[in-house]
Amino acid sequence: MSLPPYRNEPHTDFSDPDNRKRMQEALRKVESELGGHTDLLVAGEWVDSGKTLESYDPGKPDRLIGTVGHADPEIVDRAVRHAHDYYQLHWRDLDGKERAHIIVRAARIMRDRKFELAALECFEENKNWVEADADVAEAIDFMEYYARQMIELSGPQKLHFFPDEDNSMYYEGMGAVAVIPPWNFPAAILTGMTTGPLVAGNTVNLSPAPDAVRVGAFVLDILLDAGVPKEAINFLPGDF
Repeated sequence: MSLPPYRNEPHTDFSDPDNRKRMQEALRKVESELGGHTDLLVAGEWVDSGKTLESYDPGKPDRLIGTVGHADPEIVDRAVRHAHDYYQLHWRDLDGKERAHIIVRAARIMRDRKFELAALECFEENKNWVEADADVAEAIDFMEYYARQMIELSGPQKLHFFPDEDNSMYYEGMGAVAVIPPWNFPAAILTGMTTGPLVAGNTVNLSPAPDAVRVGAFVLDILLDAGVPKEAINFLPGDF
């Protein structure tokens, strides 16, 4: 798999009327879809826990942004056990370049939906356009960078030379990872903390910040759409 050299995702120039129009359209689209729900994702299956976690617009506290399932300790325990099993039996053994290809595809999808994700941040975190756009750009940067690092590190790594010896080492994941990101950079930090472990061959138990659960669900949707197996990532929102 060959990729062009890494470059940072450009920030959107909102002095361009076309970009302002695209952002306004995205804001209208996202506003029309507020109130959506995402269940828990546990061991490759969507699970209704019977409890929900609600997210409200901090600038308009009576406006519901949406809801997600609420994980309890028993569900989390089951999810973590499954994540360990899937790591050991499947995910860590997938070629690192294949995992990188999935994450690059996720970056492409996020780039295509950049205005939509930034618009969601404007509602759920009340970020301004520039801050929301920059956060999504950074999320794309994480995926593009980590994918390239994985391609470089996926093969045998040469060690010191000794006569008549061929010494190499191989990197592999470490297991099931807990990802509990903050709310302040809801796409960037969550995406970086999630895709770094995934591309390196670990499975992920993702619990987005309670104030950014709909952004977390949006990123999850992108990762699954890109080809991350449902078994490789558990979606476990909560306010533990």
